[in-house]
Amino acid sequence: MGSYIGKTPTELEMAGNEDEEDALGFKLTVLRDAMIHLRVQFLHFQSFYEKEGLENIGNDLKAMKIILMVVQNKIEELKSIIPEYLEIKNIGMVKQKIEDFDLVVTEIVLEMKEFERDNFLMEKVEKLINKLNPFDVPNLETLDQELSPNEMMKTIMSKSAKKQQDKMNKETIQNDVT
Repeated sequence: MGSYIGKTPTELEMAGNEDEEDALGFKLTVLRDAMIHLRVQFLHFQSFYEKEGLENIGNDLKAMKIILMVVQNKIEELKSIIPEYLEIKNIGMVKQKIEDFDLVVTEIVLEMKEFERDNFLMEKVEKLINKLNPFDVPNLETLDQELSPNEMMKTIMSKSAKKQQDKMNKETIQNDVT
């Protein structure tokens, strides 16, 4: 951070912007780490579920739900602060990715609730967890890069088109299950 004595207002403002960007980078890194922990916990939960069945997985289920809650909280926190970072070049892409992660995490939470109703499909949760690629979380280096046309189309695609695509994917998954 350094000393603020003898700095011009422009230098002070630039130092403040760097701190804000570092805070955003830190929050994105925390989200990435939480998603990695979620994936590891899911693999642990999955292996015990296959070995033990429903009897001895209570603690693993609780751990999975806690990590899911942490990921949800980090996503909500990022969604609430993203509008403050309008000066960052690719902030629209970050916002869209966070929204996508939020949709997938919500689907995982709903599927985990099905576990309590004995209508649980491990394969469905596995597909959803695989959609949550922790390395898709943007970082400060990727925010400053130019977007490829393909990546630009992903961020431009409207929510209604995205929902339609998700609906088609859900129908395909449901048809595969039946």
